[in-house]
Amino acid sequence: MSKHTETAGQYPVIPLRTEVQLPGHVGPLEIGREASVRAIEAATRDDNLIVIIPQKNPAVRDPGQKDLHEIGVRAEIVQVVKHSPGRFTTVMRFLERVHIDALVATEPFLIASVSKLQATSTAPAEQLLATTTKVRDYLIAVVTDAQAKEAKDKEGKEPKGELTRAQVQAIVDPDKLVDAAAPYLELERDDLTALLIETDTMKRLERIIPSLERQATVLRLKADIGAELEGESSRTHRERVLRDRMRQI
Repeated sequence: MSKHTETAGQYPVIPLRTEVQLPGHVGPLEIGREASVRAIEAATRDDNLIVIIPQKNPAVRDPGQKDLHEIGVRAEIVQVVKHSPGRFTTVMRFLERVHIDALVATEPFLIASVSKLQATSTAPAEQLLATTTKVRDYLIAVVTDAQAKEAKDKEGKEPKGELTRAQVQAIVDPDKLVDAAAPYLELERDDLTALLIETDTMKRLERIIPSLERQATVLRLKADIGAELEGESSRTHRERVLRDRMRQI
């Protein structure tokens, strides 16, 4: 493998048993399988680029191509922390979704030939734009609330959340918007996998709207109740009102 100047090419592969990662954030991965350790070592000797692919069945110990999804994520290794022989924690920057064209090697670790993923949408442009705007508005509300909570928890210190309101407003690409929203939705593995492997942009947006809409509705209710009960000293009373309103959703 040579250093990559574009997305397409051959990369070391880390198959993920239980985790599913989407692009657009930085996060840790625990590495323990021997082949995955060797893949990390190979990538760090080259250009620190690697591809991670979720397994279809987490129980498979030594996955081949049929055991892996056809869509993965190209990632950059930012840091490697070695805990003991054969056990690493890696910090990765998850860059973009890629199509897995073929596994070209399985020993001593997996190597995949990948190509840039071509997203599609059968929806009319106006509908796609309107749905993107709706998702962006919901996400702005959720991110703004998350930042406010973090600032309060840190007693006025600068929030360290991954996204700000301004950053969300600046996201134009609807697929990147979906990727940015996913960490705020507490999605199950199957739901994350569906978002990862779906190539229709409109369908990806529609998958996250119910969760985002519910969160935004709860935030709006809390704000309305806060204004309605301003000066009310009983926290229990405020929470009871919120529960009653939630039952109406």
